[in-house]
Amino acid sequence: MAVLAVTGVAMASHLHKWHASSLQVKIGLSVALLGLIYQHMRHPEAHILDALTFGVSVAIVWLGIVVAG
Repeated sequence: MAVLAVTGVAMASHLHKWHASSLQVKIGLSVALLGLIYQHMRHPEAHILDALTFGVSVAIVWLGIVVAG
């Protein structure tokens, strides 16, 4: 996650995308993903966290494509 954050910051700075709403949503989802991962570590039996983590991860990847494009 740290490598993704560093490369994302570098890309956003290079392409001047900090004002893009899709980037801001992606950052928010990344923070939410950290919370989901933390909750999953505390409650590994909660399978809904698996689904939410997967869904948020897919959304982050999709937004990464949108921001880069």
